Amino acid sequence: MGEPCTLCFPGADGPQNCGLVYLVQSDPELRERLAEKRLQAKADALTPTG
Repeated sequence: MGEPCTLCFPGADGPQNCGLVYLVQSDPELRERLAEKRLQAKADALTPTG
């Protein structure tokens, strides 16, 4: 992805030092939900508004 995390843990620069990322990536259900949300966000970004 290459995008810095700015959400919850100052100084975190990836899953190696972010507990939240670790928890999501280690839980198959949460990982799947995140993937679904990312796909929906991409679809929403490509859909013209107006």
